[in-house]
Amino acid sequence: MKKIISSIIAISLLANVATVGAFANEGLQKSTPANSYVKNVDKADSEQDDEPISEKNDIIYGDLNGDKKVNLQDVVELQKYIAELVKLSEDALKASDVNLDSKLNLEDVTTMQRYIAELIPQLPYNNGSSSTTDTEDTSSDAENTDTEDTLSDKVNTDTEDTSSDTEITDTENTDTEDTSDDEVDYKLNSTRRLLRTLIETIQSEINDEIGYYYTEESYKSFKEYYDKVKDYCDSYDKDEYKDYDINQLLSLYAQLKLLYDDLELTKLGELRRLLDEIYVSQVLNNPYCEYISLPMYTEEAIKNLSTRWNKAMSDYGAFQDGNYDEDKVNKVIEDLEDAYYNMEYTPPAELSMMLSDLANETEWGHKYTDDSFKVFSDTYKKAMDLISDDSRIVPREEYDAMWEELSEAYYDLEPSAKGRISDIYGMFIYGEDDFCHSFYTEESLAVLEKLCLFYKDNMNKLTDEQLEELADSMEEAYYSLEPSTFSTAFDMVDYGRYTLDEQDYYTIESLAAFKTAYYALYDFIVNPGKYSDEEVEILISDLDECLGNLEETPFGLIDTYSSYLLAFKDLNEEEIDMYTKDYIEKVNTLTEKIEAYLDDPSSVSKEDEKKLADALVELIDNEEYSPYGNLYNVLSYVEGYILDESESSIYTEESYKKLCDLFEEASGMISDYKNYTDEQLTEMEEKLLEAVDNLEVTPIGNLMQLCFAGNMLIGMNAIEPICVEESMEKLIEVLEEAEEYLNGESEITDEKTSEFVEKIEAAINEVEFTMEYALAIAQEFIDSVEEHYEIMKESDSTEWVEAFDKLKALLEDPENTTSREIIELVDILYNLTQESGILENLTDYTPDKAIVELNKLDL
Repeated sequence: MKKIISSIIAISLLANVATVGAFANEGLQKSTPANSYVKNVDKADSEQDDEPISEKNDIIYGDLNGDKKVNLQDVVELQKYIAELVKLSEDALKASDVNLDSKLNLEDVTTMQRYIAELIPQLPYNNGSSSTTDTEDTSSDAENTDTEDTLSDKVNTDTEDTSSDTEITDTENTDTEDTSDDEVDYKLNSTRRLLRTLIETIQSEINDEIGYYYTEESYKSFKEYYDKVKDYCDSYDKDEYKDYDINQLLSLYAQLKLLYDDLELTKLGELRRLLDEIYVSQVLNNPYCEYISLPMYTEEAIKNLSTRWNKAMSDYGAFQDGNYDEDKVNKVIEDLEDAYYNMEYTPPAELSMMLSDLANETEWGHKYTDDSFKVFSDTYKKAMDLISDDSRIVPREEYDAMWEELSEAYYDLEPSAKGRISDIYGMFIYGEDDFCHSFYTEESLAVLEKLCLFYKDNMNKLTDEQLEELADSMEEAYYSLEPSTFSTAFDMVDYGRYTLDEQDYYTIESLAAFKTAYYALYDFIVNPGKYSDEEVEILISDLDECLGNLEETPFGLIDTYSSYLLAFKDLNEEEIDMYTKDYIEKVNTLTEKIEAYLDDPSSVSKEDEKKLADALVELIDNEEYSPYGNLYNVLSYVEGYILDESESSIYTEESYKKLCDLFEEASGMISDYKNYTDEQLTEMEEKLLEAVDNLEVTPIGNLMQLCFAGNMLIGMNAIEPICVEESMEKLIEVLEEAEEYLNGESEITDEKTSEFVEKIEAAINEVEFTMEYALAIAQEFIDSVEEHYEIMKESDSTEWVEAFDKLKALLEDPENTTSREIIELVDILYNLTQESGILENLTDYTPDKAIVELNKLDL
């Protein structure tokens, strides 16, 4: 456990209470409310104990469980009620209406979360003014339009009845109704723009003069369709674009892009395109750097490229008679690419190019914080002064140092709130970076649309704090956009077409099923209007299943994995020494056979082809490392997962220092491994692994690991419900207390730490997994090891066979067992299987994280 968890303890510490709350909420909500825009920061329940809670008719608003507090547990209860998972008492129902609108919905959840996060003063709270028994005291708050509270109220003006509408209502800005159709109909406008951008991109690269670059068949079908789409787009009038159907525009875009991507260059066309690219780029003329009158490339690089380009032009002329060998053309292309793509720049060239690339950033100071932009601007000016200095010869080292400094200043630029907002606003309104509204669901776009229009109408009225809040909300909405069915279907078809190009890789039976599913979904791309969303979901699911069920032929396996063998030819001496001499000999022998087979697959019988494929897979799955290679791998593991500043607080000083000392000693041996015997390298490997195993966890380290394990379980449950929600409440509560303790100002003692360890261990043990989840992972594991049952039975592995039989019996009749008993039995069988060595052959099975982590905690 310590080896896996300790490397990411820092992340779990940063997660604190807000993470636990977010996981819990995410797992219970059916969907994100369309008007919940302000990012809420959960606060520990204990901090709310002394907060004023308004009472009306003996009702404590927000207190659903009757504990006289308003905290995360109450929010969870209300979410479960809205999701129809629980029933509430009459008093709890009254206490739930915290915005006094006589409805219980996600607006009430949001209001409670805002109260817990101290964004509103008290409950109940409605439309920017608190509704208490004494409303006069809060009148001044309602009039203040520049506080954090009013930002949420301005954005969240829609009630539940209008939350699904795309129309924007704002109490202070009534001019949105006068917005032109061109501005409001983002979906249609962005789809038209997307298609037009594709046409212009293709137009700049394709014309009749270069059509011969491509195979006749692929270019003819593409060109005919391209001309049709271009004429169609040129024909419509801007004022009448709303007469055009979005589905038709999406279909035109999808088919045109697929045809364009499928254009197949001939070998001669590939060579001609490379020759043209080099000529047009002006590289042969050695252009000057933008900011200095010096050449971009070294004389040697230009001379080498010119020689190869002239030779390639001569060869191209000779190839045009049509009688050419493709291998010769490939050789010419490889030589020319080697010279072109490995051009050596002059010392100031790289700095000059960076200055050119970053020139625009100097004009966008508002996008970044003042401090970070000042550092960047000063560094940029310093670099400009250096590159313009004609009074001396600047050494290469100085240019390199300046390049590093400028790079660091650029990557250290911190986006300001306005910058973060303007980036997303620009993409949404203007469709930057191929942002197309048709590629996302209307529900998820509605959230982002309201935020963008709210910003448009209020950009000059918001305080810095409100801008930060709005930026967080817009980023959350942007990264929560859900792909539309058309977008998902198009991606599946676009991915699947590569399978059609590699039909020899798959068996006839599996390929036939794939083709049926592929062309069925492709018909939706061509005719999106005739399918319902439910029908498209089925088509997508069918194609996804067929892709997963594709079976590779021996040829497919060999061609796919042969690159592994070929890579050994490029390994340097140190990399080769990572493997045993016997293994390298096996690689070389098999490489010769594979290369001969790929040159002429028909020369090998089907039986030998299968043997060759099996030998290749076996060789890759069973790498044999030398003592040097084993030590190198262990060092990489220790350095990547153990030796981190955050680890020093997890392990005792003595055990951690011993590991660090051994690591330094082993690193010295690796750097001079040729002067050590195999026995010495193996001995050091064993010492290093022993030091890792002997790392002693401190009490605080044990608590941090448990917090991580608990948060991981909560996170897994949020992604896909695997636990009974009621059983998670105690774990969430204890984790909140423990993380508050770790991050708080109170003194950390071993006694308190041990108490929290016991509490979390007990809470994890009380978590109840759903029966559906337990049965699913049990069946998955049984399916993975069932083929080894007879072997284990014959080898007298009695304990394994008994555990397997018992688990299978439980799957057939699970009524008299619990989910935890099933999971624990899976855990036992997994450990027995791992000890037997069977798992080395189970490449498709990954044991469930919850089981493995709970097992390693010895709970």
